[in-house]
Amino acid sequence: MTATKYVPNARLRETADGLEKLCVKCDEWWPADREFFFSDSEGVHRLLFCCKACYREHYDTRRLTKLPASSSTPFPSLFGAHP
Repeated sequence: MTATKYVPNARLRETADGLEKLCVKCDEWWPADREFFFSDSEGVHRLLFCCKACYREHYDTRRLTKLPASSSTPFPSLFGAHP
């Protein structure tokens, strides 16, 4: 068992390896640094609420579903050009 130290936030904990942060999406503890979490100016310990893997899994799928099906030029009629 690892000894934990009291940290005044439920999503942070101090272990023998250092400070860890809880990802609210995958419910796992990760080191509280920018290798595992994106920075957030208003978040706990200035880190985003979920880890990078969960963030990319959620937001990349949302971004890919919004992309248009065709790869046409964004402004086909710009300067009189026609497709």
